[in-house]
Amino acid sequence: MESGVAEISLTNRSALSGAMLGLGNGQVGSVTMDSDSVWNLRGSSVIGTLESAGEVIFSAPVDTQFVSLPCAASIPDATVPSAIRRQ
Repeated sequence: MESGVAEISLTNRSALSGAMLGLGNGQVGSVTMDSDSVWNLRGSSVIGTLESAGEVIFSAPVDTQFVSLPCAASIPDATVPSAIRRQ
C-alpha cells in the first residue's frame, strides 16, 4: 500500500502467505492473529506490532539471506515454542 495505515486481523483459520510492506507513505500498523491462524512469512516484512496466538512460519533462508520481521511483538508465553518457527 502506498498511503495510509493497514490494520490486519487473521481469524477463523485464516492463512496468509507472503510479506507485508508499506510503500511510500503507507505502512502496516498492526497484525493480530487468533490461535487458529497462520502466517507463512515468505519475505522480510515491516510492521508496527504483532499480536499473535497463532503461528508465524519463517521461510528457509535462500543464499544465506534470512527473512526478518522487525516489530513490537506480543506472543503468549505458552505458545512461544510453536508460535514462531522456521520452515
